[in-house]
Amino acid sequence: MADWQGSFTALVTPFHNGILDEQALERLLDYQLAGRSAGIIPCATTGEGPTISSEEFRRILELTLRKAKGKAAVLAYTKAVAKATKLPIMLYNVPSRTGVSLDPATVARLAEIDNIVAIKEASGSLDQASQIIGQCGDRFAVFSGDDSLTLPMLAVGARGVVSVVANVLPKDTAKLVACFLEGKVDEARKIHLKQFALVKALFAETSPGPVKCALNLLGLCHADLRMPLVDVSDGTRKMVKEELKRYGILK
Repeated sequence: MADWQGSFTALVTPFHNGILDEQALERLLDYQLAGRSAGIIPCATTGEGPTISSEEFRRILELTLRKAKGKAAVLAYTKAVAKATKLPIMLYNVPSRTGVSLDPATVARLAEIDNIVAIKEASGSLDQASQIIGQCGDRFAVFSGDDSLTLPMLAVGARGVVSVVANVLPKDTAKLVACFLEGKVDEARKIHLKQFALVKALFAETSPGPVKCALNLLGLCHADLRMPLVDVSDGTRKMVKEELKRYGILK
């Protein structure tokens, strides 16, 4: 269970002219590993998973597993794998994407299954997170699913974050979690407050539009999205650029 803590990046999927950009994917993975992210989660909603073909999914996993081997955990979610494996499984509770929230009592029942060991909790409710942590105890790891709530979630017992901002700030996001878990609460709070305005900018429009815009400004990948998602507005692009400059990551 010790591995189930830290900053897990919900990785974007880079496209160019509608095609998977493998070179950009390798750059993004190198960036995450250099930033010491504890885990990488490809092909989720931030990775535009619903638009990705089975062939692309396999290729993304192949590249991710090869790059991350021995350096970071890799989480893939498919129903068939979950049924067939004894490997540990993380639940995803993201009501803004699914339209329904996993009830804490349901999570507690699922946590009794040996290989269901964690949850990305993105209901936005500290009450719900507290209920899950209270009912499931130490046998089950809760991860914040909202970057703006990582610090308060850690304060009520979460062990880390499944992060979007870590696409842009892997090192600082990993450090925020590590500092808190090491008892350096003031240092963790400083990182949280420094990140906050950028986090809000990265969710000014439907994710992953703004975070892909940020990665494009940093020269890490193209900002291409697949339908039904569309490019961010000029206003959002300007805001993201300003926040990257304010943070000191873009000249």
